Amino acid sequence: MSHIGVIDLPRANNRSLCSYLAEESVEHGMLAYMDVAFNRWYQPLVDNWKLVREKVPMNHTMFVCYEQLSHPKYQLETMGLILGWLFPSGHNVDVREIALGTTYNGAHSTSHDETLRSTLKDVIKTLDVRYFGGQVEFLNDQFGCGKSQNDGK
Repeated sequence: MSHIGVIDLPRANNRSLCSYLAEESVEHGMLAYMDVAFNRWYQPLVDNWKLVREKVPMNHTMFVCYEQLSHPKYQLETMGLILGWLFPSGHNVDVREIALGTTYNGAHSTSHDETLRSTLKDVIKTLDVRYFGGQVEFLNDQFGCGKSQNDGK
């Protein structure tokens, strides 16, 4: 469900999402990005998550958060869980031999600037309540994703 129709945002005028984000206000940019994220990435996850919760036969899905694969602190444990899920009867793969990054470079981050990242998270929380009915927080809680590695959550 697109929220763009109910929110008065500046028109894209054939701009890419990246251009739109760079040229519009933080609030408008984040609203547009959240709408794209819901329609392109979250909705398919939610649809699949519902099937998992309803225990639909032949639906074999494991949810893993980006942070679990990208951050060295969690990679080995996560890869072990994935391999255990893929091969429930056992496997002889040593997860330490899988080529994973040794340092977290924040490649999935908008910026490495912690102040900016914190500000954007606050904007998302506010917009989530105001326009999205708390869906972002609900979904992050359901999947266990979106928690900062530094905040202990």
